[in-house]
Amino acid sequence: MGANAPQLIQRYYAGLELLLLRLVPASIRKMQSDHYATALDKIHRRMAVSTERHDFMSPMLENNPNFERMGRPEIVSTMSLLIIAGSKTTATTLCGALNYLV
Repeated sequence: MGANAPQLIQRYYAGLELLLLRLVPASIRKMQSDHYATALDKIHRRMAVSTERHDFMSPMLENNPNFERMGRPEIVSTMSLLIIAGSKTTATTLCGALNYLV
């Protein structure tokens, strides 16, 4: 249910989403917008490059030449989540390693 919560809110509580968005501070909305713009730029640059290097995006692009299995919006959404998840995991790992070394 976690990933579908925004859709459920929209369906059952139509006006609540607008109210909740107004409660989010402008600085947080700006950070989200900046992250999405950066992620979108990275994703589009990667989609434009055909390379032999293997990364998370390789199977999505190699096995999906005409974007029939997985559309561009779905790829962008998935990769945006992976970008932020990967950076958080990396930061946590580096903090743990530095703490262990010190």
